[in-house]
Amino acid sequence: MSKDKQYKLGANAVVVIHVAWTVLIFAGAIFVLFNPWYSPFQIGVIGFTLLLALPFGMVCPLTKLEERLRKKVDPSYTNHGSYLMTYMNKIFGTRFTKSSLAISVAVLYIISIAISILFIVYK
Repeated sequence: MSKDKQYKLGANAVVVIHVAWTVLIFAGAIFVLFNPWYSPFQIGVIGFTLLLALPFGMVCPLTKLEERLRKKVDPSYTNHGSYLMTYMNKIFGTRFTKSSLAISVAVLYIISIAISILFIVYK
């Protein structure tokens, strides 16, 4: 297998992991509404995600890894620091900006954590 194919395969594997984690976060935000027992796990998932991004300037390390692997094949590739924006715009033809999507995700995190804390406190 050529190096280019290996890098593409690695980048695609990173995307699969990233999508799975994103689904866990977004589905967890809904799941916790119907299953309050999931609240501590949702707080943990979001907390871990945020702590993991801190050393990378609040950019997920999976985003950075995917970009690095794709640049090995195509040096002009960029996801502008947002995997979610890149794929939302590609798949759905939207025109999200990094900042608008970051605000939306932050609001989702805050609401999800707040609801989770309320379920824990008022158990």
